[in-house]
Amino acid sequence: MKKRSFVKFSALMLAFLLAFSSPLSLAQDTKKKAKAKSTDQSKGLSEEQKSSHLLDRITFGARPGDVERVTKIGWGKYLDDQLHPDRIADQAVTEKLKNIESIHLSNAELANYYPPPQVLRDALKAKGLDLPAGVNGNPPSPGQMPDADQVAKRREVQKALKEMGYKQPQQVAIELQQSKILRAIYSEKQLQEVMSDFWFNHFNVYLQKGADRVLTTTYERDVIRPHVFGKFEDLLKATAESPAMLFYLDNWQSAAPNPQMMAMREKAMARRQAMQANGGNGGRFADRPVNPRRTAPRRTDQIPNDKSQAPQMQAELNNNGKIKRPTRGLNENYAREIMELHTLGVDGGYTQKDVQEVARCLTGWTLRNPRAGAEFFFNPMIHDDGEKTVLGKKIAAGGGQKDGYAVIHLLATHPSTAKFISTKLARKFVNDHPPQALVDRMVQTFQKTDGDIREVLRTMLTSPEFFAAENYRAKIKTPFEMTVSAVRAHGAETNGGPQFNRG
Repeated sequence: MKKRSFVKFSALMLAFLLAFSSPLSLAQDTKKKAKAKSTDQSKGLSEEQKSSHLLDRITFGARPGDVERVTKIGWGKYLDDQLHPDRIADQAVTEKLKNIESIHLSNAELANYYPPPQVLRDALKAKGLDLPAGVNGNPPSPGQMPDADQVAKRREVQKALKEMGYKQPQQVAIELQQSKILRAIYSEKQLQEVMSDFWFNHFNVYLQKGADRVLTTTYERDVIRPHVFGKFEDLLKATAESPAMLFYLDNWQSAAPNPQMMAMREKAMARRQAMQANGGNGGRFADRPVNPRRTAPRRTDQIPNDKSQAPQMQAELNNNGKIKRPTRGLNENYAREIMELHTLGVDGGYTQKDVQEVARCLTGWTLRNPRAGAEFFFNPMIHDDGEKTVLGKKIAAGGGQKDGYAVIHLLATHPSTAKFISTKLARKFVNDHPPQALVDRMVQTFQKTDGDIREVLRTMLTSPEFFAAENYRAKIKTPFEMTVSAVRAHGAETNGGPQFNRG
């Protein structure tokens, strides 16, 4: 009996062990696999994978043979050259861009050769012609196909415009997009192109808003591109003084009440009223010919009625039914954007009072001839020269244009700006949720180098976090990046024209 009981007990123990050993083994096996995976990740990427990863992030996509070439010379050497684009020859893309006329012109030339539709209509009307649908910003009806007469009329109009030295205004936008595509595909200075795209989006302007139709070309060429690897403060200052930015966010119209300016306006109004009382064109101006554009009644149907787009230009009617323009005043659009989107970030620690004070500092930063070439200048007559306080720092009265430079320096060197810019760069190049340790080191570099963009990029792109296995092929491309990278991957050819965008 004792022997039989022992056997029975042994069988029960064996069953017990078998029943509970499987989950235990499974748990141990899971731990071993997790540990092995962690060990693999800690080893990082192979040299070839590093080259592939670097090309994927700092270019618009690898071309055939690029991975092998970068692996051979070393990803570190390739990165250092990309951070110094002046070392890189780029004749191929220069050759492709040389015949795109508008990207080489000044603001004044662009405004002269590519005028808005209304100017073209007036010029054609003088020749007994009309601006047909589909030409120079006058769109045809959806689905409408031109007949033979319309085609002939368009050719006649195009010939007349050419004779007058005018060109289609929408061509400026088409050629700007074309140049962007060609640079992204064919330039050897790939990191420069990626960063130009990054900063252009960061300091965004709207191409279709009024004068920005022609001002955006020089904005991208002369403001963004030269500063992509420089000091952040220099880039911020360049955008603040840019005609495209001043026009887009209405700062060119921002003005403070000024006793001297108000007195001059009152004197001008008194002179105008005196001339009208004496029959219009009298006094020392009597011998001058009358300008019909000044004496003709203003058309009320041409006055913008979109307050969100042109708050300072909105016209009203007084009790007599005549047009009354509102007095120019403080505009906070740019002041808010420079803090919220360009520097500190939405949680950067500023208040509505700071927005108002920054707007006061930037009054007088305006434009000369905004729709005929547009150049920045400071007008002291509309500047608020009183004392201001921005982010707790006092800006003394009487500073004039220096008030704006004081604000730019304060924002560019603020700790919140270092954090905001570093985080945004890390999200772009590393991960949508970048490691905090990496961001902290980038912030330290930003502050230590006075915002040297090249050195902040170097800190990020040479970090262990950048080459961590979990970040390999972990980013999703934008539609533009996907399309351009597909052309590069196949070694295909394109002229970057409108068909490329429609494809």
